[in-house]
Amino acid sequence: ISGPVRAKTFSGTIRLDAADAGHALDLDTFSGDVVLALPQNAGADIRFNSFSGDIRTDLPITLVSKSRRDVHATLNGGGSAVRVKTFSGDVRLGR
Repeated sequence: ISGPVRAKTFSGTIRLDAADAGHALDLDTFSGDVVLALPQNAGADIRFNSFSGDIRTDLPITLVSKSRRDVHATLNGGGSAVRVKTFSGDVRLGR
């Protein structure tokens, strides 16, 4: 997908292959998981919020801040906003 994306589900999984990471991504699920693929050269400002979900990545992110329910990180120095919110779903970031 190319361009800004806003996706929301209750218990379904959101799978997104963001071919163009130059736009904002806003992904929200209650108990579903999020699987997000970003291009090799993507610059992103990543914000993850969850009550009990986990975030896993094989991307070279830099942690900016972390609290019990929030993670703020950058990818390749930062760039487009990537916001992922879940209640109990897990997040997987990759290429």
